[in-house]
Amino acid sequence: MVIVQTHKGANQLILKPNRSASWVQTKHLLFVLGGVSLTIALAWSFAGAWVILPFAGLEVGLLAFLMHRVCFATYQQQVIHINDEDIYVQLGVYKPARGWRLNKINVKVIVVEPDHPDDPLGLMLQDQKQCVEIGTFLNIDDKKQLLDELKQFGLSSRKQGKTINMSF
Repeated sequence: MVIVQTHKGANQLILKPNRSASWVQTKHLLFVLGGVSLTIALAWSFAGAWVILPFAGLEVGLLAFLMHRVCFATYQQQVIHINDEDIYVQLGVYKPARGWRLNKINVKVIVVEPDHPDDPLGLMLQDQKQCVEIGTFLNIDDKKQLLDELKQFGLSSRKQGKTINMSF
């Protein structure tokens, strides 16, 4: 999801992944699946197969851990502040955890063409000192919208052929 805001001559782009379920909905699903699993385990336990109980508990615990990790990842966001002089990129979940300041005059938007047509573009902001990948969690349509918004803010772009795997 790409949200565009303007504040006193400065533009702000807020990038968020598409979230299919909130944490509350995820907890409801977890309680239903955990309840079914533990009910079946208790039934087998009463039938004499009590050894299944620790494994059912482990299964529910692992499911809860993984669902929490996936749901937590959908709450991350990138905020890109664009003013006349600088571009400031912030990345975090509930608050900014990392930030990069780029000189707007020297910034180019690098568009990395994917190897496969179903893969999304790679987008990076690059100035003389650093290169920051943006919108890694966006889908194809959102990345195209982000590229259009960046062009509307006067940033030039150049295409690059191969996908580069960069992690920060």
